[in-house]
Amino acid sequence: MKILFVFVFMSVVAFGQNVRIPDVWFKHYLISNPDINTNGDQEIQISEAKAYSDTINCSNGRIQDLTGIEFFTALTSLNCSRNKLSSLNVSKNTLLTELNCDNNQLNILNISNNTALIGLSCNRNKLSVLNVSKNTFLTLLKCDYNQLISLDIANNKTLKLLSCSGNPLKSLDVSMNITLTGLTCISNQLSSLDVSKNTSLTELNCGYNQLTLLDVSNNKTLKLLSCSGNPLKSLDVSMNITLTGLTCISNQLASLDVSKNTFLTKLECSDNQLTSLDVSKNKSLSDLNCDNNQLNILNISNNTALIYLSCKKNKLSVLDISKNTSLSSLNCMMNLLPSLNVSKNVNLNSIKAAGNNFSCLTSVPSSCYSVSPGRCD
Repeated sequence: MKILFVFVFMSVVAFGQNVRIPDVWFKHYLISNPDINTNGDQEIQISEAKAYSDTINCSNGRIQDLTGIEFFTALTSLNCSRNKLSSLNVSKNTLLTELNCDNNQLNILNISNNTALIGLSCNRNKLSVLNVSKNTFLTLLKCDYNQLISLDIANNKTLKLLSCSGNPLKSLDVSMNITLTGLTCISNQLSSLDVSKNTSLTELNCGYNQLTLLDVSNNKTLKLLSCSGNPLKSLDVSMNITLTGLTCISNQLASLDVSKNTFLTKLECSDNQLTSLDVSKNKSLSDLNCDNNQLNILNISNNTALIYLSCKKNKLSVLDISKNTSLSSLNCMMNLLPSLNVSKNVNLNSIKAAGNNFSCLTSVPSSCYSVSPGRCD
């Protein structure tokens, strides 16, 4: 009888034990959640923590310490982004499938026990090392703006979305990640990038690196390509016939052939060395920016879907926009235009035309309020 009493007493004590939660903001979040704090008291019992198998979203909560999270062993999703965490121990949370710890002050993140992880986002921390070799089910990895000098993703063969921008990465091997559909590696220190094995890519943004070559001939499903801010002297997109958006600003391109890219709706190729640009095949184009090149001819008569056109700082002596009746914004500043007739462009609401060889616009529509007849600025 005494043994039975001791057993019952110990069971009651164990059931009533509280989780130690030193951070007042984290504790406030937990006790305010009735799905976690099921008895409505001012503590979180170990039994309550272990029974909870859903999501903890304590983002933007001024939290400095997540001690206590280790008792939530059935937790499947944790969002602790935008706090003040300098450390994070999720070694006991082995059922986690999603972890978002963006915008903290983490310099170490050990996720070796979290083998069920599908999505990891750890942007804007202070990580110099990130080991994801045990996380073989990852489909999404975001580690932007850390201090990573290397990133080994060879074991992450199910990865679909990878974003690793703003790190001092000098190399990035994605040859084993053949399921990748999205790759963003802006503002690293990459001098080469081989995406020949990533035939499922639909989006690639590798801007502001040190790439002198970019071969996308195998990426035939690409819809969005951005490679601005590299010293590229050539860019062949003839095999990328599904492209809808191309941004190649601030390279060293002397030519650009987009005749095969008939689905293009947006083309940004400013700040290059283009002497000609043929967009006659791009009839779906609604947004064109070709500023600061060396163009003396720009024929946009076939581009009747154009809404936005910026062609400033070129050598244009003629600009016929009579067929572009959907145009709402035009910037043709600093060219060699002797005149500009906008009488057919009734949807224009913004014109910038200063720095040309004329002193007035011809037939400014009444709907255009940004300029007055007789003015070009």
